Amino acid sequence: MVAYQAVDQVLRDERDFSSAAYADSMGRVVGRSFLEMDGAEHRAWRNALHGGFHRQAVTEQRSRVRRSVDARLRALADKGGGDLVGDLAFPVALTTIAGIIGFPPGTRIGTLYTWAVGLLDDADGKIATAVAEWLGTPSAWPARSLVGRLLRHEDPVIGTGPELLPTVRLLLSTGTEPPFRSLATLMYAVLSDPALLETARATERGATAVIQECRRWECR
Repeated sequence: MVAYQAVDQVLRDERDFSSAAYADSMGRVVGRSFLEMDGAEHRAWRNALHGGFHRQAVTEQRSRVRRSVDARLRALADKGGGDLVGDLAFPVALTTIAGIIGFPPGTRIGTLYTWAVGLLDDADGKIATAVAEWLGTPSAWPARSLVGRLLRHEDPVIGTGPELLPTVRLLLSTGTEPPFRSLATLMYAVLSDPALLETARATERGATAVIQECRRWECR
C-alpha cells in the first residue's frame, strides 16, 4: 500500500513532481511538447490526441500493418534473408506512426525520423522549415489523422501550424522507438524458444499471452 501511495502521489502531485522536468531532456531535442505540460494544458492535448489512439482507431490500423508486415517478409524471403530489426520491426513501426500522424505515402519517412530524434541532423533547419510550412496548410492533412485533429481542434491551448512542430517530432520518435524495440524483443523470444513460438501460433489467446509477457519482460 505504501508503494501504491507513493506512485499515486508522483502521478497526481504536479507541484512537486511536475512534468516540466522533461524540458531538460526531451525538450532539448524536440522543443516544448505536451510531454512537459501539467494540469489543464496537458489534458487539452491528451483529449485532442485521444481520438487517434482509442480502441477503434487502433483496430482500424490492423489491416494496414498486416499488409506492411507481409510485404516486408516476402521481400526478405525473396532475397534469401535479412535483418528482422532493420528490415521489418523498425520500418513497420515508423511507417505506421507516420501514417497515423498524417504524412502521406511517399514521404521520406527515414529523413523525418532522423530529424525527429537527432540534435544535429537538420543543422540548416531545412527539414523543420518544410514541415512547419506543411503544418500551416490544414488541407494537406487528413481530418482523422493526429495532425488533422490538432489543426481542427478549437481549444486555443493547442495552437496551430508551426506551433505543432514539437509534437510532430515527439510523436515520430516515441511512436517508433518503443514499438519497434518491443517487436524486436517479441521476435527474438519466439524465434529462440520453439515452445513459445508454438504457443503464439496455436490460438489468438496464446499469441496475446506471449505478447503480454514480452511487454512485461521489456516494458519500454
